[in-house]
Amino acid sequence: YHPPEGFWDYGEVPDYTEAVCEVLEIPLNVRYYLRPSKAHRVFFSTGLSSYLMLTEDYQYEYEHNYDPDLLDSWSVENENQHFLSIYNFSIGYQRALGGRWFAEIEPFIKAPLAGVGFGAVDLWSTGSYFSIKYNFK
Repeated sequence: YHPPEGFWDYGEVPDYTEAVCEVLEIPLNVRYYLRPSKAHRVFFSTGLSSYLMLTEDYQYEYEHNYDPDLLDSWSVENENQHFLSIYNFSIGYQRALGGRWFAEIEPFIKAPLAGVGFGAVDLWSTGSYFSIKYNFK
């Protein structure tokens, strides 16, 4: 967490920062299928996402300083937009369920190309998508 220079009152930096943020993610990805077949397919996806920070609420904790004048919270709205600044990568597996239905699992990683939010956080994300898809073709 790295807020702008001179942000901390009295030069005292908190020991802990907790945040609750509402973020709108807009991904722009391409997907490539390796050896596609009708029964199953392996694919990878890569691209960039934009993060539009709708609200940011930060709470600061000072472990050894109980000065009541120190800043203990900070909030901003619609202040930080990060256009195409998150790198996305995933590898997935798709299996036919019958007819036009498919099941997918897609583990992903999202890496920042720049700091995210008011505190320019080095925000990495990992997870997995689980999907049921229907092919209209």
